[in-house]
Amino acid sequence: MYRKLTLVVFGVMVAASAIYALIDRKTVTTSSDKAYAAYLRGDEFTQKLYTQEAIAEFERAVQLDPQFAMAHARLAWLYFDTGRDDEYKQARDKALGLIDKVRELEKIRINLGFARSEKRPEDLEKYANELIEKYPNSLEAHIYRSGKYWGERNTDAAIEENLKILNIEPGYALAHNMLGYLYFEKGEFDKALESINRYAAMAVDQANPHDSYGEILSWLGRYDEALQQFQMADSIKPNLDFVMGHMGTVYFNKGMYRDALGALFKAREVAVGAGRKLEFELGIADCYLFSERYDDARRFLEENIVGNPDVPSLHLRLGLLYAWTGESDKALIELGIMKGISAKRTSQSQAAANSKDRLAIEIALMEGEIAASKGNFKSAVESFESISSSIEFASRPFVNYRLGTIYLKWRKPEKAIEILTNGLKDNPNHPLTLITLATAFGTAGQNDAKAEVLRRLLTVYRDADEDFAPHVKARLEMARLNQLG
Repeated sequence: MYRKLTLVVFGVMVAASAIYALIDRKTVTTSSDKAYAAYLRGDEFTQKLYTQEAIAEFERAVQLDPQFAMAHARLAWLYFDTGRDDEYKQARDKALGLIDKVRELEKIRINLGFARSEKRPEDLEKYANELIEKYPNSLEAHIYRSGKYWGERNTDAAIEENLKILNIEPGYALAHNMLGYLYFEKGEFDKALESINRYAAMAVDQANPHDSYGEILSWLGRYDEALQQFQMADSIKPNLDFVMGHMGTVYFNKGMYRDALGALFKAREVAVGAGRKLEFELGIADCYLFSERYDDARRFLEENIVGNPDVPSLHLRLGLLYAWTGESDKALIELGIMKGISAKRTSQSQAAANSKDRLAIEIALMEGEIAASKGNFKSAVESFESISSSIEFASRPFVNYRLGTIYLKWRKPEKAIEILTNGLKDNPNHPLTLITLATAFGTAGQNDAKAEVLRRLLTVYRDADEDFAPHVKARLEMARLNQLG
């Protein structure tokens, strides 16, 4: 989710200029009508999140008018978001070399965009404030602030910024998309879906409204409906990487292991940029981990770490594997590597605040899992509880599932049942939680409750692969309970 929202927030931060440009063509400086037309097409593709098509149009714009500063800037930011570092630097230098030839409003927009891409938060705030002060009806500053507040988990402030955007420009459809995610984060699910429906009504020919709707449905455990939305998105614009990735996640939650891996490998194949490719590689690793294919998970993670040694999420997953298979010493090594990456980022100010927060959460998760693997359950619980208020809403079922698992290992099944049941309130079909809850009820001697949970799980898994390990275990246990009567 985070990467797609980053694209939504920043990828369109200056795309909003097209709204002005349609009213007053002179808001971007170019002497070429054809270059300007290509620029507007690039704008349109950017707002649809069709990144490759947007890049092609901005490239066409700068070929037609090499003095087109804003087109160079827009191209640079898309190169940045897709990991094309050398091309980013070339386009950045061209844009900044032309900055004195553009109007003040363009100049502020360009400076704002490069302050973001080069991680200069003080300049980001400076240019955003300047934009709002001098051009109060400029959308870009409000879009930037919406993203900033989102990263700071200040959901109410982010909602307010998007409402301001819609007050300035009611036709700005992506504000409804952001409101959908923000209302979901607040637990206001009806408002979330209503906002996405408004977005879809304004963007009927686009894939992303269906993807966003499907993503929220999947977080609510409505997997069949979510899959239909992703398939609709794919029919509108085939092979968008984030759509394929979301399909993979839903397939896995339904126990459709082969389809999940197929979708995730396809997402990796068509991924726009190294960062997005890595996201899908993490999804593939999760498929291996949570289907108990530990040898495959180990091999896949080790191969990816060779090429990405400073990616903490890879070390987290390898550390989890070691902790879950009784190799706590190796897990500690992975934890040490994660802490080293954190120290390096802090000393070099390499990461934005929200990136550092995510790394701190991952470290706490790893510490908790290692403590549990050593039987230090009190410490494990404390580690998990320390992050409970910091995680995104969509990640809470997973954290509750792991916390319930720790209580179960601690031989406190009643507490595990409490935690796991609470975790099912917003997503009643989270399969990992259902699996662990069934075990907890069995440990507590509540076989009727266990059977009820297994029936729900098997409903979620009704299309699952026959040899999918969690599905096999659930079927066998249900059969055993039925024999007991």
